[in-house]
Amino acid sequence: MLNTKRDVLRLRLNHVLCGLSSWSYHFVNVALHTCVSLLVTFLCLDVLKWSREDSAIAALLFATHPIHTEAVSSAVGRAEVLSAFFFLSSLLAFVKSTKTGDRIDKWLLWFFLSMFCSGMALLAKEQGITVLAVCIVWRILQLFGSIRLESPKDFIKKGLFLIKDPILMMTVTMLLMLVGFRIWMLQGSMPIFSEEDNPASFSTSLLTRFFMYCYLAAFNFWMLLNPSTLSYDWQMGSIPLVNSFFDVRNVASLMLFLFLIMSAVRLLRTPSLKKSDAHSILLYLCVLVLPFLPASNMFVTVGFVVAERVLYIPSIGFCILITFGLRKLRNTARFYWILQSCTIFLIVLFMARTVVRNTDWQTRETLFTSGLTSVPHNAKVHYNFANLQKDLGNIENAVEHYRMALSLWPNHASAHNNLGTLLPDTQQAENHFKLALLINSHHPRALFNLASLYSKQGRKQVSQELLQRAIELDQAFIEAYSSLATIYAEDGRLEDAESLHLKALDRDPNNADSFNNYGTFLQKSGM
Repeated sequence: MLNTKRDVLRLRLNHVLCGLSSWSYHFVNVALHTCVSLLVTFLCLDVLKWSREDSAIAALLFATHPIHTEAVSSAVGRAEVLSAFFFLSSLLAFVKSTKTGDRIDKWLLWFFLSMFCSGMALLAKEQGITVLAVCIVWRILQLFGSIRLESPKDFIKKGLFLIKDPILMMTVTMLLMLVGFRIWMLQGSMPIFSEEDNPASFSTSLLTRFFMYCYLAAFNFWMLLNPSTLSYDWQMGSIPLVNSFFDVRNVASLMLFLFLIMSAVRLLRTPSLKKSDAHSILLYLCVLVLPFLPASNMFVTVGFVVAERVLYIPSIGFCILITFGLRKLRNTARFYWILQSCTIFLIVLFMARTVVRNTDWQTRETLFTSGLTSVPHNAKVHYNFANLQKDLGNIENAVEHYRMALSLWPNHASAHNNLGTLLPDTQQAENHFKLALLINSHHPRALFNLASLYSKQGRKQVSQELLQRAIELDQAFIEAYSSLATIYAEDGRLEDAESLHLKALDRDPNNADSFNNYGTFLQKSGM
């Protein structure tokens, strides 16, 4: 509910200012993305103390990364971009608050600005709350110069020292308050997803879920590293489950976690590590990992397998990581110009891939067609493409792709239902409607279509029961009201029929078909 309300609020504000013109929604998204890219520059300049050149490289890598196309090109992707803006604003303000010395007025001003921005980041997108976790780790590093643990006794002493720090304790308190607020907004219930949304979470094997969640983390990192294959949807068989310990994909998971562990160990246990290097390692670890955790299935089950938009904030950490590596190589490289050429080539490559990816998001047709190219074994992209072909009147193509979707995912209820509406053979159509209801007995559209089929066959009583059930499931199902009213009128139940027509008009006062159907009823009944 919170997701829906905040999305409506953002888009309604855009609508109030600029109406329904699509350019305004894209302009705002691009403007926000530009602001976030500038904040990445400030992060590298002010926090990491990098040179202008290195800061510009990190910002350009972020600004041009193809993984951002979904978040920036789609109107609803504004949640991720807005959350990243407040995420970075909160982090920059927090670091500023810790550098104001003993002036209470200054550090309080920056600190409360940081806390305000963290709350706004959460309201924009749940992962925005992780900025406070980044701030907490940053403060710990700042208090000790490093986070090296030499002995259990030393650990206890440092822990007691941390408790006395007001900035750290206030940040922890704010984090707990925001987590409590988000849990309260759930109103005691969690979102309900199906196996189609996230197959790994519905696996009965704990080992399969563990292997799959680890691999999905590696898969997301690989998309940041090599965004050559991107898709608007990764559900329904796009990524087969990792069921065995001997699956070669476990190697990718192992390599990722070894890299993260080695980075953490270097940060914790290397005495000679420069302060600037420690800050860089800390930031790329925290910003890469922590904002990804809400989408990792570690704490809650999410409604997707992979979603490129959720990598918007983690990609900041990735770009810091790549730039940090380039900095270290440049300091030791004998051929400086070769390394610079490779950096420029990488940025140009990102730009070219982003331009190509943007063309995929131009229209519904280009987007759905791109999905067939990227993930041809995904049942959902075939289903969406079939819907497109159905709307365009290409019935044969629609039937072909509905059947392909069902061959890849036989339990796709909506594919069965939509296919049934296109088949000339009434027996086959009836079988597909029944299969849809067997898979999902709460499918109002399948109930309606089956009722319409039975009505044409003269089976009015069965049709009436199915339509009543469809209305119970979907109180705003206008077509079901009209169809049931027609059956009532044919049976002479004029008052009941008129009542249903009026309910349909009440549910949707701007539905032209409802007025037409009610007018037809009045004409036939002599009123």
